[in-house]
Amino acid sequence: MKSLRIFGILIALLSPLLCVAQYQHQDNGDRRNQGDGDSHGRWEGRLSAEDQSRFDSYYSRWLNYRQSNDREQMASMENRMRDVMDHNSIPRDTDFSRIASPSAGRNSRRDIPRFSGDDARRFRSYYSRWQGYRQTNNQQQVASMEGRMRDVMNHHGIPDDVSYDEVMNMLNRH
Repeated sequence: MKSLRIFGILIALLSPLLCVAQYQHQDNGDRRNQGDGDSHGRWEGRLSAEDQSRFDSYYSRWLNYRQSNDREQMASMENRMRDVMDHNSIPRDTDFSRIASPSAGRNSRRDIPRFSGDDARRFRSYYSRWQGYRQTNNQQQVASMEGRMRDVMNHHGIPDDVSYDEVMNMLNRH
């Protein structure tokens, strides 16, 4: 009778652990299969908004450099994408297209209109300040600079899905 009581206590103590182990096994299976059949779903939502934006910017530029066969710049973008991947524990053999947002590869090699001297100067100033405010986590000023950059971009008909980094790259090329 005593051994039966001990056995019952052991079962009661171990059953929560068995449930947790079973849940973890099921959860791992769900994650492994998540997104099968589409090119993006597997890593969607896994990156912070900032990391996703950075990765998308690198990916878009990498596609452009691939089109122009600029191997040096391609390697640079690959290293940057892999840094983001490493930071987020994404396996290095994962295709970049599975991490990038669906819109990141669209419109590669965009034709962004040239800004006037004043607009270019203003955008560069907003962008520089925006980066500083992001580093100090001043969300109010970050939002203010984003609004100002969007105003300049909207004035020139630049779509909302074009990143601030892409506009700066365009300004630096011209």
